Amino acid sequence: MIGNQNIGNYIGNYIGNYIGTYGYQQLRNGIIIAEENFTNLMTDEGVANLWDVTFGGTVASDPWYIGLIDNSPAPTILTTDTLVAHSGWTEFTNYTGNRQTWVDAPTASRTKGTTSVAAFPILGTAELYGMFIANVATGTAGLIFSEGAFDSTKPVINGDIINATFSVQMA
Repeated sequence: MIGNQNIGNYIGNYIGNYIGTYGYQQLRNGIIIAEENFTNLMTDEGVANLWDVTFGGTVASDPWYIGLIDNSPAPTILTTDTLVAHSGWTEFTNYTGNRQTWVDAPTASRTKGTTSVAAFPILGTAELYGMFIANVATGTAGLIFSEGAFDSTKPVINGDIINATFSVQMA
């Protein structure tokens, strides 16, 4: 049993062991030209949502969506980012459709993964910086759960396909 004085430390240590991983695969003419797995930054509103849904009775969002982050202007991701206010980066939207659905899989081995790949058919030339997870397919009326930056920017051109995944693990 955890006493009231220690609950904050317990929660802080538990969320500190949260690991989110994005998967990135870039196809050009059907050939894989880039692949990367990278960890995320969990936003303040993502942490609040996790606790509010788990312990506070807030209704869970379903589905969630993966979005892409443009490299222009020079981006910065912050824990304070929201869909309404993320002044450090711009969403890349030059692809077919809206943010792509993240289809979650049942939890196994303390990991929440996906049952499919979110595919982004690219319509123009750009440099990508990273990805994010939001609870709305378009617009700013939702929240960002997490965001992550690639090890280095990814140049894309018209016709490329970006395949994206996301998983969450508690260590």
